Amino acid sequence: MVLRSAVDHLFTAATVAVISPTKGPVAVGTTVTVTGAHLDGISAVTFGGAATTGLHVRSATELTVRTPPGAATAQNPGRGVRRPGAGR
Repeated sequence: MVLRSAVDHLFTAATVAVISPTKGPVAVGTTVTVTGAHLDGISAVTFGGAATTGLHVRSATELTVRTPPGAATAQNPGRGVRRPGAGR
């Protein structure tokens, strides 16, 4: 069960349309661009449960992050994108 914050209803859920690139080296630090909708309130992104670094929200429709170790393939687009207070 995912606990929801009392303020979650104030935010429109973020959606992910494209993650690019979808494959890459296993090395840490590959820059990944995520495009979608309502991304401007995102506070954290994970790949396979591992936290990314260097989150830069460019607009409501695009953000970039650097990959964590071993995150060579993007799977389940839309999962692991979190707004402040979500999932608590």
